[in-house]
Amino acid sequence: MDSNFQALTDRVIAACREKTGPLSDALNLCFQSQFALTAADTKEFIATSLESVGPGLLMSFAVSGQVLLFAIPAALPLPDWVQCPEKKGQSQLNALAWEWSLNCIPEDAYVEASDTVFVADLNEAILKCQPTAGALCLPFAVSSAGEIAADEPSPQIWLVGPCEQPPVTTAGGAMPHEPAAEKPQTTADIGGAPPGPTEMPEQDLTADDFGLPRESARLRRLLKLPVRVIVTLADKKVPLGRLLTIGPGSIVTFDKSCEDLLDLYINNRLYCRGEAVKIGEKFGLKINEVGSVVERVSALLEPPA
Repeated sequence: MDSNFQALTDRVIAACREKTGPLSDALNLCFQSQFALTAADTKEFIATSLESVGPGLLMSFAVSGQVLLFAIPAALPLPDWVQCPEKKGQSQLNALAWEWSLNCIPEDAYVEASDTVFVADLNEAILKCQPTAGALCLPFAVSSAGEIAADEPSPQIWLVGPCEQPPVTTAGGAMPHEPAAEKPQTTADIGGAPPGPTEMPEQDLTADDFGLPRESARLRRLLKLPVRVIVTLADKKVPLGRLLTIGPGSIVTFDKSCEDLLDLYINNRLYCRGEAVKIGEKFGLKINEVGSVVERVSALLEPPA
């Protein structure tokens, strides 16, 4: 194994041992479970290390030219939806991968790509990723609240690495760690005029840009995390019977004045206010009021209500 790969793998293993609590919390948040992880002794990975494990989730991280894998067996037990997750389920898996990368990957290492896929045989899928000579395997013993029969062996999760390549998925490859599909569209992208002063500039921001402490590269990863932005015109509560009478030509009135600012929400929290503007043939929001930096960062990072 390359000495640089060895050093990085050793640091990841050390971080995993130290952060079993946060790893457990992220796992439970994703699967609505009550698991607790305990790191065991590190072993050298061999071709038969996970031979009898069977199906499960394979989470991969491409870091500094190598690939690290987490094998999460279906026998944990995992919910059925992981076999073919819909949009909500995939978002939960992406969030789990993000949380684990923040806790396990060293702050000065950049996660180039990550993916979480369900495979029919974890051992076979790992072998296809071509573990390097001397690759290591860190088992995590998993305890749960009454979901495993007393006479059954305790399930495990494994960290394996480094490997030469990520898992091959039916979608044709690993998912980018910063999904391109979530990138905001500008008028330049659709053939219109170049971005004007009312549009958000596309740029790489750092902690200094927000006046925040320059603590680590981990913060810079968070600043690249895509979040959904929602602008609301107005809202009100109406009786269900009123809704049933709505048809073409019906008018629903709101108490909000046409001159009032529109609200922009992130993670269901009010982030700023502004007025509607026209950018070419598109709708935009010119920001008039914003909260403090602390309030805005809190809205970005706090889970949706």
